[in-house]
Amino acid sequence: MFLFHQIYKQFVYLTLMKKLTLGNETIHISKNCFWDIERRFKEKPAEKSVIEKIVEKTSLDFGMISIANNSSDVYGKSYFLKFCKNILGLQAEPNIGVLYARGFYEKEQWIYYETVFKKRKVDGWINKNDGVYDVLIIHSDNKGALRPVVQKSIVIIPQGSVSSIQGHEGENLIVIPGRGAIPFNRMKLERVNFDFNNLLEKIERYP
Repeated sequence: MFLFHQIYKQFVYLTLMKKLTLGNETIHISKNCFWDIERRFKEKPAEKSVIEKIVEKTSLDFGMISIANNSSDVYGKSYFLKFCKNILGLQAEPNIGVLYARGFYEKEQWIYYETVFKKRKVDGWINKNDGVYDVLIIHSDNKGALRPVVQKSIVIIPQGSVSSIQGHEGENLIVIPGRGAIPFNRMKLERVNFDFNNLLEKIERYP
């Protein structure tokens, strides 16, 4: 009985996606991505350290935007969050939900690995969290450049790879429900000095 219980606990550990929260940021991270980040630390890290590492990497991978409310970096320091706050008409700082998982294109659908064994549709994650968080960030490769339906939250959607290690300078989209989508990358953000309001004139129809 004890052995069965231990095996069951290990199975559950392998098949549950991790949900980490720090301040206004909530990270939904697949187990394999979580382990990849853990391996970069010399010792087993605290969850706070893992979240900070994910926030930092997300900032790098999406053109140096900053998604941390208390960010002290010089790249887009809180500009993106101020932009979202103004667009949504919020009084408080926006709540952010990040999907951090390996994504791929399968049968004309955008899929991500939720766990070692389980695949899910990105559309399903967006539908589940649309309106739960003010801002959604999809850190998952979108090789098919698909455009999921969004109704309530501002969403950052990649239009290809999202890895800065690969020198990603491709287009991403800031989707504003009811208004359209703003294409952006690091070069465009630097050109307007990270003032997202200057990108509004480039807004296009979505989807």
